[in-house]
Amino acid sequence: MGPTFNVGPTGVPAAACDNRLVRTDSRLGPIEFTVTNAAFRGVKVRFADCRFDPDNLLDCTVDQVDIERFATVIRYVKQPARELRVDGTLRLEPVRGMKGTLRTFVQDALWRLDVEAIVPFANGGVDLRQIDINHVGPDSRVDVGPTGICVYPPGGRPMEVLRFNSNEIRMNGSTLDLVSLIEHVIRADRSQPLATVDARINSAAARLQVNGQLQLGDGTLGDASRAIVLSGAALGANCVEVASPGLGQQLTFRIPRFVASAVQAPLAGFEATMGAMSASIEGRAVPSAAANGAPASLRLEIAVSQINARDVRVARSRNVTTTS
Repeated sequence: MGPTFNVGPTGVPAAACDNRLVRTDSRLGPIEFTVTNAAFRGVKVRFADCRFDPDNLLDCTVDQVDIERFATVIRYVKQPARELRVDGTLRLEPVRGMKGTLRTFVQDALWRLDVEAIVPFANGGVDLRQIDINHVGPDSRVDVGPTGICVYPPGGRPMEVLRFNSNEIRMNGSTLDLVSLIEHVIRADRSQPLATVDARINSAAARLQVNGQLQLGDGTLGDASRAIVLSGAALGANCVEVASPGLGQQLTFRIPRFVASAVQAPLAGFEATMGAMSASIEGRAVPSAAANGAPASLRLEIAVSQINARDVRVARSRNVTTTS
């Protein structure tokens, strides 16, 4: 049965109906996206003042959404720095519970040596003293120096490789606190560099090969108005697999089983919420250096497959009025 739209000044719920979308392609500014085989079950909509008009939409609820594939391409060109507004407290609980290992390798990194580094993550931090730096001859070690992070070669003078330009990024002994680092990146004036990096490390970064897994913890990621609550870490959900033949070429990522228990976000005058959801995510980031007058850019490709979401609701924000 099709929907029976509301009557009366306050809007009466429509009868529930089911809808299916085979495919749609669209573009929004620098974002292109494609939705394939989407099914919407138990759809209900309300309009104000008996007017079947988008400007009079009060809310829409969907009992269940199943999408076979959502693919998007985002082209980002560096713009003048803008402040990223955070609504209240920034919550990064999945980062605080993150654990895993990244393995990196770069040719001709330091002292004309090929270097492999194994970087462990635990409880949202990186203990510098636990990083293994392997190369020909006795291995080097990493630790906190007088003013920054240093590499200590065997029998040689320490070399400062990185110095953060803010004391808001916390070091707990020899452990770099990733939560404070991410929060600073989000809140800080992005016209200023995050850190001062040794030129040799800077030049080697584009050749850096990376692979590994990072298991995100459970909890809320976001702020008061935009948040997603991750769950299922004990069962292996939300494990991020990353790989790169060279960061200057591309970085691929994959979350075979993405699970969340709740989502909320503002949406063009509306507030969107969602109950439990699951999906599979994969993508890649491809940087392009500035050349022939064209600025540096980043192409981000993301494909989300087998999306299942329940109790989806989109409602007009309280401070936005309908058209009379």
